[in-house]
Amino acid sequence: MLEDKEMSSVINGLDVLEFHPGRGCGLNCVFCFRQGASYEPDYSLISGDCLKKLIYEFAALGGQELYISGGLEPFSANVTVCHTLLLSYNTGLKTRVYTNGTEPALQKCWVQELLVCTTTQIRFSVHARSVNTYSEITGIRNAKTTFTLVKENVLSLLERKGKYGPLIGIGFLVIPENIHELIEAAEYWRDLGVDFFDLRFDSATELSVSQEIQRKVSYFRSLADLKHFCPMRVKIGDYAHGKTHFASQCYAPFKKLIVDPFGVVWSCCLLAQPGYRPYWAKLGDLKIDSLLDVLKRVRKLFPRPHCEQCTPWEAKCNIGQEKLGGLGNTIPYYKNIHPIHQSTFS
Repeated sequence: MLEDKEMSSVINGLDVLEFHPGRGCGLNCVFCFRQGASYEPDYSLISGDCLKKLIYEFAALGGQELYISGGLEPFSANVTVCHTLLLSYNTGLKTRVYTNGTEPALQKCWVQELLVCTTTQIRFSVHARSVNTYSEITGIRNAKTTFTLVKENVLSLLERKGKYGPLIGIGFLVIPENIHELIEAAEYWRDLGVDFFDLRFDSATELSVSQEIQRKVSYFRSLADLKHFCPMRVKIGDYAHGKTHFASQCYAPFKKLIVDPFGVVWSCCLLAQPGYRPYWAKLGDLKIDSLLDVLKRVRKLFPRPHCEQCTPWEAKCNIGQEKLGGLGNTIPYYKNIHPIHQSTFS
């Protein structure tokens, strides 16, 4: 840890570094950020040496956790993921992995052993219980084979981890296509022995638009309160409780930084998604900048908000629009308050 008071004020509060290594995905989910996306920056991928420097610097600055996630499947870059896991483990960071579980690499015994030994949490994104619904959401024809593959990967990791391994669970994104299977899906994964079930929401407007979703989520919450899904832990996202936040309250740049496959740093998960990545939202390029340089830039560009919850969904709701569902005009907010010029990182 750095002892200099000025440097400590710069790094204070940064708990999580999130790395998005993926370059592809075998699914084409209806809610995916990359739908219709054609833009990819003309950058080379982050090198192994640059990645090592990033993780070691993050740990030296007092970082706590590394997330391996992204809008594209992380294990589409399997070698990079495994390299990152080893680096994170060697520096003492807690590591979480988020995957859709479909990549063949996850079936390899050595990859599973590496995951079990180096992570604290693994979450599989499975947004359906039945094969038909899984096919409708993911847009793939061989849904039965893929769904079975994901289930086998989950069960294999559960068996390998034993009593003291990482928490293994399911992320379930509530959308109209799968709301009818919500309770059945939670019961299904509970019976298979997963540790947790995270209920997430696509936007703040979904709950207010659909009465069916409201009723189902309310009933699901009541069952969770009655310990119906025990011993599986259930987490319900903020939007189920009517909590919404604005960009001016976003704590993301202070709590977590996102690094894409090219080593470019972004302020939130949304802006780092393939097809978005607006030039004005870049915080730095790790092929040029140190992590400390990026953190100094964050403190200069972003006013400290009053809210400690990171909710980038407002930006999704407001891209190209002035208002939607009562939420503020997020994108112009960032552009006006944070004038990051393209030439800075060209």
